[in-house]
Amino acid sequence: MSNTTTFRSISWLFGAFVLLVSTGCEKQSAQPKALSPGAEGAGELQKLARSGTWSVSNSGEPDGQLVDLMHSRLTDDQLRSLLKLEVFQQLRHLFIGHSQVTDKGLEHLKPPNRLEQLSLRANDITDAGLKHLSAIESLKSLDLYKTNVTDQGLGYLERLSGLRSLDVRRTDVTEEGVNKLKDAIPECHIEF
Repeated sequence: MSNTTTFRSISWLFGAFVLLVSTGCEKQSAQPKALSPGAEGAGELQKLARSGTWSVSNSGEPDGQLVDLMHSRLTDDQLRSLLKLEVFQQLRHLFIGHSQVTDKGLEHLKPPNRLEQLSLRANDITDAGLKHLSAIESLKSLDLYKTNVTDQGLGYLERLSGLRSLDVRRTDVTEEGVNKLKDAIPECHIEF
């Protein structure tokens, strides 16, 4: 059983910022993780809370968090601030598509991290951004639908031997680039 808590207002920032993370197991109880309004990043969270819906849940594994900020106005600076917060240290699944995150923001997704799934759908991401992602060896699924990546960017992903799913529809990637990546990572399913 998985619970998802959705935050639609910022009133919680004036008492405490609480992210409820379900454990995915009926026998364990989830402990809320809190951030006081004065903590580093709280201002960025307040701005972001006005811009979209937050969803935080457990992926079914201990500390396997999912954060869904799709369709928010998340910026590069806000992403940097959020990734510094303790609650975001164990992310496994991050959905930040349809936001304002660019290549600059992806610099902050440096290892060590446990990120397995990343959606950058419809963001202003180029080949330079994929260079930053090439160091995330734990990455298994990457959504680049409707971004500005090319075959050159796919070359950076060749070192991600654990990558199993990639969406490059509506990009400037060619069939030649897809085939080259398939040769490097045959187990990867590529939507093209």
